[in-house]
Amino acid sequence: MATDKVIPLAAAAEFRRAMGDFAEAGWHVEGTKFSVDVAGGAALYLCDVDSGRLVLLTLRRGSLEELARQAREHGVTFQEACNICGTLFTDLIEGRQLLSGESKNDLAVAAGLYIVGTQGYALGMPRMTLPQFLVLRVKNHEKGGYLLRPVPLIKASPMTPDELVDAANRTLIEDFKNHPARFGRGHVLPFRLKR
Repeated sequence: MATDKVIPLAAAAEFRRAMGDFAEAGWHVEGTKFSVDVAGGAALYLCDVDSGRLVLLTLRRGSLEELARQAREHGVTFQEACNICGTLFTDLIEGRQLLSGESKNDLAVAAGLYIVGTQGYALGMPRMTLPQFLVLRVKNHEKGGYLLRPVPLIKASPMTPDELVDAANRTLIEDFKNHPARFGRGHVLPFRLKR
């Protein structure tokens, strides 16, 4: 066994525990299969604020860097990555697509391409021992439709449900201060787990 695969086994066990914690907290969790190849890679928590659905996608070690390289080589713009990630996530949330097989892989690649184009990736990745990003899908009352809101999560172990809810709420409150028209109301309704 290669030495770089010893530590990721512990990470896989932590992510399995985290998935159980999210399910017990009432989240509709669309999960992933954990393996040595996946553990030690990146965790992308895709969260639809309206429905309370969480999709945890994991990417193999080095995948984000590889996706960034491929995006540069093939001229994939951030807007293109954002559009495809948003479309695939919306299709999943609205029931037009299931999270299995090729569609799961497509969403993981699209989400990875989206993340590597964000300022959060550029600024957060050098400080991360375990790359984790929250992507909130938030209704845009100002322009219609939905926005994707990336949040780098600087933590050496997988997020717990309470930590993820707290990160989502802090982000929504800060976004309301900076962009109140997007929220279409006089205050931010706190994000709660949907049962």
